[in-house]
Amino acid sequence: MSPLPTLIQKCRAIIGDGTMETCFDLLEASLVNRARLDELLILKGNLNRAKHSQSLGLSDTADRVSATTTAAILEMLNKLTEEDISPINPINGRILILSPESKVAEWRAMFSTQNFSHAHVIQYGQDIPLDYRTPDVVIFDDSGPNARPYMAQYAEEMPQAHFLYFGETNPFTESRKRNPKDAAIFDRCANANSKFTVHARLRELLEFRRIYGVPEPA
Repeated sequence: MSPLPTLIQKCRAIIGDGTMETCFDLLEASLVNRARLDELLILKGNLNRAKHSQSLGLSDTADRVSATTTAAILEMLNKLTEEDISPINPINGRILILSPESKVAEWRAMFSTQNFSHAHVIQYGQDIPLDYRTPDVVIFDDSGPNARPYMAQYAEEMPQAHFLYFGETNPFTESRKRNPKDAAIFDRCANANSKFTVHARLRELLEFRRIYGVPEPA
């Protein structure tokens, strides 16, 4: 199945929710056409500058620029072709996803075997299968039980794994400034605050891991 209709549908839904930044993230992760990507980055830069200028009281054009940016993105979506975006290639990294019980089915749908050859979803508190006790990446969904104690536990038990935190604010953001151990956990994390950006952040994390290797010992 072509990924293009899904990408367009997701972007339109995100724009409808008023979260343009998430749309930018999703398109940046998907576009391979350099001209399209440059166009996107120009639109993003113009919007960010308008918002910053308005926050400083130097202008009041942010709403107008936001409207024209939205129109330009919708026009871009209408013109996208299969050649403009990257194909969905199966991800072969070993991925462990920890989820609240109510979200397990949703995570399994997001990590189908069609696109992820080694991904396993369990709810918090369940035993980890032997094959996933040395994963490449552990994803923590912080929408149910507090993810922080599990992140601290698996940082000790899985020293060679990187983490992907899914939630509003990484729980080690503040404590890392005071505690070196917390800083080490934070440094091995990527962060996603929307289901639309989880796969993009995961690909970036796996690419970082491929280039730089496993996390350094705490």
